[in-house]
Amino acid sequence: MKLMKIATYLLIPALAGMLGNCSQPDAVKNNSADSPQLIAESYKKFGEVNHSLSDKGKEIFNTKCISCHQMEKRVVGPPLKDITTRRTAEWLQEMIVNPKEMVKNDPVAKQLLQEYNNMPMIVPGGVSNEEARAIIEYLRGEKLIAGTLSQISPLKDEVRIPSDK
Repeated sequence: MKLMKIATYLLIPALAGMLGNCSQPDAVKNNSADSPQLIAESYKKFGEVNHSLSDKGKEIFNTKCISCHQMEKRVVGPPLKDITTRRTAEWLQEMIVNPKEMVKNDPVAKQLLQEYNNMPMIVPGGVSNEEARAIIEYLRGEKLIAGTLSQISPLKDEVRIPSDK
């Protein structure tokens, strides 16, 4: 009888710990402060940026996200420039769709919550998986645009506008 009590006390916390992680994808469980290689790998399944989906994502972002997030500067939440080089696709998906669960279970999300004055991410009406996927595609596209623009050297000569003559 005493052995059964001891086994119960040991087994229940172990099972609870395992079950607590079941709802999160492996990329989230493994903490998304992962290697750049793992992060890049998580986006390969998407292939090239789907510009139609990216446009839809931009629309959703501008409706549901922009009041707290911008690309270059800190607002209420963190700036999102190059976020797809710092977090896996799975982590972003979970953070966008299930922010409450993420700040409870994910160490990176917990740290971000503390860093941003314990202000949780709240989106009235929430964000569906499809909307989150579109937002991620938009963020991927923004990364490409930023990378392209940074490679263009500044104009050395003045810009001349052709006249109608």
